Amino acid sequence: MRLSTKCLLLTLVGLGSAQFFPPTPEGVTVVKSKTQDGVSISFKEHGICEATPGVKSYAGYVRLPPGVVDDLGVFQNYTINTFFWFFESRKDPANAPLSIWMNGGPGSSSMIGLLQENGPCNINYDSNSTALNPYSWNNEVNMLYIDQPNQVGLSYDVLVNGTQDLLNPSGDVIVDDFTSGVPKQNSTFLVGTFPSQLLNSSANGTTNSARTLWHMAQVWFQTFPKYKPNDGRVSIWTESYGGHYGPAFAAFFEEQN
Repeated sequence: MRLSTKCLLLTLVGLGSAQFFPPTPEGVTVVKSKTQDGVSISFKEHGICEATPGVKSYAGYVRLPPGVVDDLGVFQNYTINTFFWFFESRKDPANAPLSIWMNGGPGSSSMIGLLQENGPCNINYDSNSTALNPYSWNNEVNMLYIDQPNQVGLSYDVLVNGTQDLLNPSGDVIVDDFTSGVPKQNSTFLVGTFPSQLLNSSANGTTNSARTLWHMAQVWFQTFPKYKPNDGRVSIWTESYGGHYGPAFAAFFEEQN
């Protein structure tokens, strides 16, 4: 599984700076769990991608500190920050079904599905703007896109600075503190902030991924209870390696219920 993608985190370019970090986000809501120490969810409401008047969207992270998933038989000695992007249905979101979308890979960001396949918008050719997708799945359902397992897409354990040469077949991220200076970035050589790249800081298999996602989902639904479907049913949609994810995740969720 490749732990890096071209859209991992914010790609940063600076002049005269020895350290690169994403800018501190503003206007973020942080909710701490009342039942689990260190567990929290942070998110921000915005109008990026979904521009339909009155339709809300939220993006953020569910944070699970080390040891949270241990109760399900997973040895977790690393922090899990799972990225999500939620879009209300364009039709009656209070009563709409809920679908969870995950790309496969394994190691593919669900932002691919969101921005290229079934999400509320498509990226324009200028790479700097979006166009509304009239065929988006959120025409009918509330959509929750999740980057998983840890270190896939925008999800991470800890953040490190580094570089990625897109012409290198391995696609590996080279961790670098830039004490010797910041290299010049171009269209095929990226300078940015990434997950740690440590193989042991991510779920080692589909079953463990299911356990982690279940914990993440509990936190999400506690924060957004109004989007829990009236019939209690949640649809899981995936593609590619998701042919393994979907059945395994659905079976595990059903077992917990």
